[in-house]
Amino acid sequence: MNSVFRFLFAVFCLFVTASPALAQWVPTNKPGAGVIQSLVGKGANLFAGTFGGGVFFTANGGAIWTPASNGLTNLNAFTLTVNGANLFAGTGGGVFVSANNGASWSPLSNGLTNTFVVSLLFGGTNFFAGTNGGGVFRSTNGGVTWNPASNGLTNPFVHVLAQNGANLFAGTDGGGVFLSVNNGTSWSAVNTGLPPAAFIFALVESGGNLFAGTDSGKLFRSTDNGANWTEAHEGLSGVGVFSLVTSGTTLFAVTSGGGVFLSTDSGANWTAINDGLRDPDIHALTLFGTNLFAVTGAGDVWKRPVVDAVTSAGPPATAPASLAQNVPNPFNPQTMIPFTIQNGSDVRLSIYDLTGRQVRELVRGHHEPGSYRTVWDGLNATGTPVASGVYFYKLVAGTFGETKKMMLLK
Repeated sequence: MNSVFRFLFAVFCLFVTASPALAQWVPTNKPGAGVIQSLVGKGANLFAGTFGGGVFFTANGGAIWTPASNGLTNLNAFTLTVNGANLFAGTGGGVFVSANNGASWSPLSNGLTNTFVVSLLFGGTNFFAGTNGGGVFRSTNGGVTWNPASNGLTNPFVHVLAQNGANLFAGTDGGGVFLSVNNGTSWSAVNTGLPPAAFIFALVESGGNLFAGTDSGKLFRSTDNGANWTEAHEGLSGVGVFSLVTSGTTLFAVTSGGGVFLSTDSGANWTAINDGLRDPDIHALTLFGTNLFAVTGAGDVWKRPVVDAVTSAGPPATAPASLAQNVPNPFNPQTMIPFTIQNGSDVRLSIYDLTGRQVRELVRGHHEPGSYRTVWDGLNATGTPVASGVYFYKLVAGTFGETKKMMLLK
């Protein structure tokens, strides 16, 4: 009897210990270099584009990441996309293509007068590239040659591209959303209802609606292809809606400081699904196979079965304050730094160089609870432009302190 009891008790303990992991986020390994900027699935592999480390892939859910950057002459892979048998990477040095699952890459930048490519989108026979400062380019031959497609696009910093039927949308850094109904030949602003000079971090179509994630942490929905926007962020928290993912009728959103959220009613209400998630500073999200994969601002990777995420809800992981990654990063000439204060406190936000010397103090004073953002224009305390390189920014709020890294590229 005792042996039977010990066996059953051991099985019970195993069940109790193991089962929570099936209903919450669990950490996986991360690539050996760089910080993940983009995730995309292709076949049995999940690919990650990183800042500074090129491209990696995992065939076992993140347990092992293998480098896949042979031929990439620029290791800042900001965006990845798949079309047919080919994998494409948008980098700080243009567009690259791999026909062999990342084993080797070839450049596709002929005609790109701006090679800082941060977004890629296939729409029918057209291939679009959004750049940081050069607007949109279009290719009609799979990227072999490119032509400018930015007429009417008054903000050339295109952070994200999306499509809804025959309509092409560009989300910009500081200019809101633009619409093209003729494959990028001309553009018009569609910002009615959006905040002035909105930074658009994410755009996605779901159920015929268009959703736009902004730098303020607010999410907006348009039911008429961008003609009008209404707020759709009840229940969301944090700064910056960095990524939006759809799965059937479920919409997922991630924010810096709030973690991961889901909505099953077209964005009317949002529920946090942060069980087990130790860092709510989430910057990227993708659905691959049966799992959601989330990436933090520090580059850590977490995963969770999507069925568990949909059938559960948990409170957002909170801290006394949170500091988000600056956007854009790298930047030139200016960048925005978002942060959140949970409790009223004295706040300081300062810039430092690699030697630890303070370059400039951006924020000093008491702040009430809320989400904030400030802009650094690349000048030091005397108003002199600083040199290109790596800088650090540090937030101090009461007893809370956090530091992040950024890069100025001129």
